[in-house]
This record gives sequence, C-alpha cells and structure tokens, in this order.
Amino acid sequence: RLSARLPRAMLPMGAERGVAFVGHSSMVAHMAFSASASRLLTCSRDGTARVWAWRPAWEGGAGAPLKHGGGKAVATARVGVGGAELGACELTLIVRRPNATTAAGRPRERTPAQVWVDMAQWCAADRLIVTSDSEQVRAGTLRAECVAAAIRVWCARSGALLSTISTGVHPTYVLEPHPHDERVVASGGYGGRVLLIDAPTATVVREFAGGSMNAPLLDGHFDPSGERLAVTDVEGKLNLVVTSDATRQMQAAPAEQFFAADYSPLVRDSHFNVLDAQSHLPPHLMP
Repeated sequence: RLSARLPRAMLPMGAERGVAFVGHSSMVAHMAFSASASRLLTCSRDGTARVWAWRPAWEGGAGAPLKHGGGKAVATARVGVGGAELGACELTLIVRRPNATTAAGRPRERTPAQVWVDMAQWCAADRLIVTSDSEQVRAGTLRAECVAAAIRVWCARSGALLSTISTGVHPTYVLEPHPHDERVVASGGYGGRVLLIDAPTATVVREFAGGSMNAPLLDGHFDPSGERLAVTDVEGKLNLVVTSDATRQMQAAPAEQFFAADYSPLVRDSHFNVLDAQSHLPPHLMP
C-alpha cells in the first residue's frame, strides 16, 4: 500500500485528505513522476511496476492482458479501466522469470527466486518506461543473491515489453533520463559500469568504467545541462562522466579531492556519539 498526503496548502483550512495507492504487495523501491505530472510510476519488490493516475489527464483503455515472451522472462501488462480517477492504477508491468531447469529439462534444485523491480523511469517524452529488475535467491536468513538481472523498455501506453538488455548478475540501481535528449538513459549498478542507452532502440551507445576495480554504483544524476553525469559507488567516491567540451574544463581539477575535516581526529561524548575532537561538533554538522 503506497500512500501520499496532499500538501496542506492545497486544502481548506483544517481539512486533511489522504490519497491511497493500493496495489503493491511488497516494498516500493522507487517513484517517478511523468514529465506531464499527470502520472506516477512506482516499482516494487513484488515484481511489478505500476502507473498511477495523478491528475485526470490521461485515460487508459480496457483490454485483455498483453503478454510478451522473450528469452527467459515473461512480462505481462494489465491496463486499468478509466484511469482518470486520482490514485487509480492505470497500468501494471509484471516481470516473471520461470524456474531454471537443467539440460535434461528437470527443475534445478535451489531456493525459489523472487523478482525485484529495482528502478523505473520515464523517458522519450513519457512514451517509454525503462525498468531494471533482478532475480534474487535467498542465500541465507538475511541475505539474497542476484542470479540474473536485466534492463527493460516498455511502451508507456499499452504496457507492451519492447526490448530487454541483460546485465548478467549485476542489479541496476541507477536509471537516469537525460534532461534534454529524450532518447538517452544512463544506467549503472553493481557491475560498476555506466551505460548510455538509446531507449527507443535499446542500444548501448557508450560504456564507461566506474570507480576503481569497478566498484558497485549506488546513485547517479545528470547536471541540468546534460553534459555531466555524476555517479557514486560503495567506496564513497564520486565519479564524473563528461562530454569532450566539459573535459577541457575539468582538466584543472584535482583527480582526488577531500574536505579539510575528513581526517580530523574523532572522540565520543558521554552518550557515545561521535564528535570532532577540536570543535566538539558531530561530523555531519562540521562547516
């Protein structure tokens, strides 16, 4: 259950209205508004991505489920009826992976897998949806292991699965549409590499190495001009992917930069909170 509360400034004094988006059965991993702000895209560990009506500006048609089988995955889309009501689910994108089999066709003995939809974004002027999913197998009581992962491109109106890009066993947690070129989406994940993807054709245009030793990438965003892409990794490093023009501007910048207080000694107070030894301030409040 995904809930949103309208801003109090939009409501009469003393009034309060909650808007409930009911449909997901597991943790919601990411949300993104369409460029028109009329639809809300969510993805979840229940193996689905859903499109919700945010304003009555788009109407989905009712119809039979749409299915597409390609490679290992089977994807199904369900289109809601009407779609104009605030909070109505207009479209459901479902990713299913069948149980793996041996060469003889018998089921492989392993823990049942779960499909997580890790990220979802709009692109191509809201005509396409790009998602990343991973097949997770429970490797212990508290840990899951990814055994297959992919990036998928969907039609945002019909829900048809258009194409799939396999990323091996590395989940993708960075999906960032270009701010000006509606075709381009940047992706990155635990493989440690940044991909620039032409979404309409599902073609990898360029590929860049991330940090040292291809450290897993956790987050990334374009700057407003679209000439720089910043990505962070698990080692705490910020990596920049820039255009040729921006490269000349960056040549004067040091390859590694640190804040002056990064290596200051630390102490603990009587409540065992960490403080800077000189200023006695928490590190995150240091100037």
